[in-house]
Amino acid sequence: SNQKEGYLIALPEKNALSGMINETELANEMSLSYDAKTFHIAGELPQKLLMPEKTMAELNAQVRNPLRVHYFGGNDTKYYAKHSFFSRPQVPVVVQKMKASPKESLLVHCADNDFTRKQLPAFISNVVDDSLFRANLARDRYMMYEMLIGMPQLATDFQLMINTSGELYFIDFGGHAWGASRMEELSFSLNKIREEGLCGESFDMINHAL
Repeated sequence: SNQKEGYLIALPEKNALSGMINETELANEMSLSYDAKTFHIAGELPQKLLMPEKTMAELNAQVRNPLRVHYFGGNDTKYYAKHSFFSRPQVPVVVQKMKASPKESLLVHCADNDFTRKQLPAFISNVVDDSLFRANLARDRYMMYEMLIGMPQLATDFQLMINTSGELYFIDFGGHAWGASRMEELSFSLNKIREEGLCGESFDMINHAL
């Protein structure tokens, strides 16, 4: 009933709970140190819950990609089976209350601009104030680079969303950030930020579309 909040629900995969806790801690650090925006809610931690069968059926009817295709067998015996996204009731899932993302927003995956390029025309048509958008994007872009210099592990698989006012929201950074613990990975990420300007091509493409 509250359109400003929603729930992130993860399948009961290995380390799902600890991974979401790590991401929550990172989100808190990003907010306190750099005033970076995420969809995490202060004080809301992920938890394991049992999913009733009715709830499972309702979610399976709404998720973006409700069918998962599983491949079995070798080259001689191939067959596929389709299963609902959540296939077993009464199995613990990891749930976390989050802020809802803006209805009109643009997903930016800095390693792959194809999706952003396809969605850009429809998104730009919803931008009302070009000057405000450019000003907010420039401000948050500067903040983003400052944050990445201080936390280069975030750059290993960097994704964000932009609302129609040009504000950046950082998403899906937990697993990749905490997995990049080796020094050579961090060094690579830092060099990528300094020399190539991470997401620079994406931001240029957005500005040119205004």
